[in-house]
Amino acid sequence: YLGKGCERVISLENYSYYLVFDIETTGLDYENDAIIEFGGVLIEATKSGLVVVDTLEYFVKTDKTIPQAILDLTHIRLSDVQAGISQSALAECLKKYHRDDILWVAYNAQFDISFINTLCKNHCPNVRFKPELLDLMSVYKDYYDYPHKLDDALNQFGITSEGPHRAIYDAKASYLLMQALHRKHGVTPYINVIGYHPKYGLSGVRFSHVRYLPHPYQKQSLIHQLSKKIPRF
Repeated sequence: YLGKGCERVISLENYSYYLVFDIETTGLDYENDAIIEFGGVLIEATKSGLVVVDTLEYFVKTDKTIPQAILDLTHIRLSDVQAGISQSALAECLKKYHRDDILWVAYNAQFDISFINTLCKNHCPNVRFKPELLDLMSVYKDYYDYPHKLDDALNQFGITSEGPHRAIYDAKASYLLMQALHRKHGVTPYINVIGYHPKYGLSGVRFSHVRYLPHPYQKQSLIHQLSKKIPRF
């Protein structure tokens, strides 16, 4: 599924691993809603390139109400969630990836990482969570016209998700998207950068090591800002 030639992509930076991930949630409020599915692809940076070494696929129990619209969108069944692991168990599973040599990669990472941060605060308060971060949406928005949903980015590169709006399948598709964006544009300058539209502002958690920059619907507006202080690799 991950595609012929994936192992030949060069490393993006000096990271040992890349965790490309996605989540499904009960809603949009990262402080009051809950994760109901976590999907991830763990990639190791070897001398010959990137190699998939593990996949993470968890349904997650919650006492929050799951709106019918979410069930219809994701095709997740209530029985899947009820049979899943606990929120604290997911937090424990993710603890091993709280390392400086792992790059967390997601599409619209600001949304996903805010939920992960709340999960960690609630269930692993003594564990430092300061993820090295790559937001694929910030990269895609810098080179392609609106709209900028994940489906639009995948269609641009002819990538198909086996199950749109399902965390594990979108994580696998995002891995292919990461490679496609890196081959065509180079994503290294966008590491630890989140672009946001100034009209709508920025919601979610903020980390001191991440740069949050205004990013209107203007091509290469973000890379122009980054090039002033960060060299292009």
